[in-house]
Amino acid sequence: MVWYRERHTPGEQSLEVIMEDKLQFQKRLEKLMEEAKDAGDRMSQERIEEYFREDSLSGEQLAMIKEYLLARGITVTGCRGDEALAEGKKKKLSPDEEAYLKKYRNELSLIRKEEEGERARLIREVIMGDALAKGRLAELYLETVAEIAEKIAGPDIFLGDAVAEGNVNLLLAVERLDTEADADAFIKEEIRRGILELNEEQSEQKRRDEMMVNKVERLEAAMKELTEDEDTKFSIEELSFYLEMTEEEIRDILNLTGEDK
Repeated sequence: MVWYRERHTPGEQSLEVIMEDKLQFQKRLEKLMEEAKDAGDRMSQERIEEYFREDSLSGEQLAMIKEYLLARGITVTGCRGDEALAEGKKKKLSPDEEAYLKKYRNELSLIRKEEEGERARLIREVIMGDALAKGRLAELYLETVAEIAEKIAGPDIFLGDAVAEGNVNLLLAVERLDTEADADAFIKEEIRRGILELNEEQSEQKRRDEMMVNKVERLEAAMKELTEDEDTKFSIEELSFYLEMTEEEIRDILNLTGEDK
């Protein structure tokens, strides 16, 4: 990564100072990696910006740091554009999703209808530890899960997967319920959070795939440039320096493309 070059004008500082800046930055990156590891291989976009706030980095430089973390298995949450789709704007369903939703709602129609005041009573019983009340309360929110999934599921996520994730968080929310105050809002927010996290995971995987394609293209272009002269030989170490990629990354790409033979 060469973000620090923009911070120096040629001739202003010595090579030793520039290298010292680079080493200091690498140490800070390592500390950020440790923090992400301690948090379960997760780091928020907000935390990255806060961590480097004093450096006044550009958006492009922050994006490079995010890519650095992603390439090392760190999930970057809260990226712009990865949040929920606009409320009230339903996901455009494919024929398979429409069929899934129709079947899901047909199954829900077999569940006993909600009685007046039943939901509030169930919430009180759940807080008291009634296992049967937990199951019944979850049943009453199954349609809510489908409605939320239709609104906020990402375009690349199958609706059934979003509903399944929402149902998992529904059960977890019912288990964690410990107060009547805002119980309905709490359950709905937990359902929503589960689906949004699925959106985020899908977006991150898409970014990782795009990063890999970009690295392959860069490596192929570099190999072509370095081998224009048929007598020229190059090493993994030279490619690593030339592309500012680790030797391990280059070996992995060469193995993937079959260029290691």
